[in-house]
Amino acid sequence: MGLFGDREEMYEIYAALFDLLGRDSQIGLRLANAGVVIQFRLSDPDGIMTLNMRDKPMRSGMYVDYILGECDIEPDVVFETSSDLSNRFLQGKVNIIQALIKHQIRVKGRMGKVLILMQLIKPVFEIYPRLLREKGWDHLLA
Repeated sequence: MGLFGDREEMYEIYAALFDLLGRDSQIGLRLANAGVVIQFRLSDPDGIMTLNMRDKPMRSGMYVDYILGECDIEPDVVFETSSDLSNRFLQGKVNIIQALIKHQIRVKGRMGKVLILMQLIKPVFEIYPRLLREKGWDHLLA
């Protein structure tokens, strides 16, 4: 069993992060301008999260939208990894190049979009650990 107790806890935590990012006038707007759909397929626990930065958000006050679980939206890029590695990555604790070489992260899709995304998410490396602390999810801190 990984750091997340179960899929529901993982979804709760990532939904809190996506809400925070999606409503942020700077980060959310930059993500929306990327015009890409990224899907995360995580294991242990298994889960699928789709971050839709291409279509108009369904949630009020959001610049980007997300779906937890299966959906019909065709992603431009799919990341496959463990939930623990994803958690560490979002804290800036994973070298993406090494993780790709070691097949700890698998990427399907347009690599140009991946490079754009990597530049946009740098603020997350500070935001996500702060969110974990504020919400009392200290067991996930790397």
